[in-house]
Amino acid sequence: SIGGTKITSYTLELDQGDLNTNFSPVGGYSTGNTYTFTSSDGITAGKIYGIWFKANNIMGSSEYSEILRVGVTN
Repeated sequence: SIGGTKITSYTLELDQGDLNTNFSPVGGYSTGNTYTFTSSDGITAGKIYGIWFKANNIMGSSEYSEILRVGVTN
């Protein structure tokens, strides 16, 4: 929770790859706690992406999480 109030959504952002730190919101889709990204999100094989997120509720948003680095293969 944020401020004791239930989390209503998450904001997920992805950088441009190759250790870039310019993050942009991504669509993706969620099934429970799993997100799936596709080429329409700008994912390219051979790059290393940074992903971070924040939680949202009626009180506002949390701080962003630490950056998770993920390598993409074919």
